[in-house]
Amino acid sequence: MKQLQASEVPLSKVFSSDFDFKIPDYQRPYAWGVEEAGQLLEDLSDALGRDEDEPYFLGSVVLVKDPSGPAADIIDGQQRITTVTDLLAVLRDLAADGGIRASLAAKIIEPGDPVMGLTPKPRLSLRERDRAFFRQFVQEPGQIDVLRAVKDDGLHTESQRNIRDNARTFHATLGFWEDNRRDQLATMLMTRTFLVTVTTPDLDNAHRIFSVMNSRGLDLSPTDIFKAQVIGAIGPLPHQSRGHRRRLSDPHQSGRAGPRPLRHHCPPHPRRARGPRRADGTLDGRLGRPHRPRSPLVGLRPVDPAPRCSATWLATSPA
Repeated sequence: MKQLQASEVPLSKVFSSDFDFKIPDYQRPYAWGVEEAGQLLEDLSDALGRDEDEPYFLGSVVLVKDPSGPAADIIDGQQRITTVTDLLAVLRDLAADGGIRASLAAKIIEPGDPVMGLTPKPRLSLRERDRAFFRQFVQEPGQIDVLRAVKDDGLHTESQRNIRDNARTFHATLGFWEDNRRDQLATMLMTRTFLVTVTTPDLDNAHRIFSVMNSRGLDLSPTDIFKAQVIGAIGPLPHQSRGHRRRLSDPHQSGRAGPRPLRHHCPPHPRRARGPRRADGTLDGRLGRPHRPRSPLVGLRPVDPAPRCSATWLATSPA
């Protein structure tokens, strides 16, 4: 087995030149809707009001990534990365010109550095069908208001509808916040919000990890897992075959009406309801109080020591 690495990474490093994220075309579409987006923002808001030294644990991503370069195919975790990018874009466009706005813009689009050999480009590339839409309306500065105004007949996929609706959800809440509170949220996201990144340079190994994780509590049907394994093994397809790949990847071909709402994955907040604890000390299926989470892989510990975390989305919400 090729080397696996699992480590906790702050979002400031996730959205940096260390990672060049791409969602392969064989992945299922972006599926998080307004309920998941609203729950995420509510949990972040709660964490913002707690101890400033208390990290917030967002969940995990599984990547195919060679240690020698930044290119990273997202095998599991696109829902989190895409939704957080949407949130950062709303915060960016609501911020005043200057420091915070420019900093957030640089987290969404690599500004480039000729000395370091870095070219300007988005830090996240969605599937081909949604890539240009996401670049135009989310990643480009100043476009969130345009996105919020897009009519249904201007949307070509369900993913684009979710992207627009989630931006509306974030804006509807954050637009009423004081500037200082929005700036504090941006700072919290970059300084004390963490993802566990599980990386391997081997695609077969990544899909094995994906299957293990998603057969133990996450909301993927057996069809989704089978498709990810089989289509991922096909490799690059010639241009004339991409239509077949898209039809197989679309949600109406998956045998399901769509993703279940987040309430099926995240029961009430632990202050309102508590559940039995697993052997590793986390709450069974519930966002937990501060704890030291284990790696998402049995027997695999993070490379760096895990900090105390205020909440976890690992194994409680879809990828």
